[in-house]
Amino acid sequence: MVERHVMLRDGVSVSVRVVPSARMRRMRLRAVAVGVVEVKVPTVYAWSAVMQFIERETLWLRKVLRLLERRANRATNTIVLKGSRADCVAHRAQAITLIRTHLADLAVLAPQRVAAIRIGNQKTRWGSCSRRGVLSVNYRIVYLPVALQRYLVAHEVAHLTHMNHSAIFWKEVERLLPEYQQARALLRHYRIDAS
Repeated sequence: MVERHVMLRDGVSVSVRVVPSARMRRMRLRAVAVGVVEVKVPTVYAWSAVMQFIERETLWLRKVLRLLERRANRATNTIVLKGSRADCVAHRAQAITLIRTHLADLAVLAPQRVAAIRIGNQKTRWGSCSRRGVLSVNYRIVYLPVALQRYLVAHEVAHLTHMNHSAIFWKEVERLLPEYQQARALLRHYRIDAS
């Protein structure tokens, strides 16, 4: 493997890793990290051919590198909420109490009845709502700021009337919580880690 730092014609600076492979018949390009690209090439290649190939793919490459940079920035601004089954059991009563408090606040705007509240240790979801009106909420809601707790509850309550994420659903969320977009954006900075 050969690695060189190069400046592309549009001013983008990247580190290029050239990986020769006997199985390659033509070149293949991929972005492997922010500012790092890998070019798999046949065992016999010319550096000038590699550079021509990269230059032809500059638009695609710039787009992919920007995407990787945004992901990296998002990851550095993320709060990871770890937990276990034991934590879930310990916080179940607290989670139910705060959800009931938010439901009571929303009752004037959303008279639909919640059939039951279930608290779980979901690996990827903050919550869900069944057609029967059962709200299932991740116990980690107790760790969130109150504004985000309220958003999660309003989101699930909106599912009582719209079991999808259509434009009508989002209008209902906005009716229940006019500032939902700020809360939704903030919630993206919190990640569940159930490992």
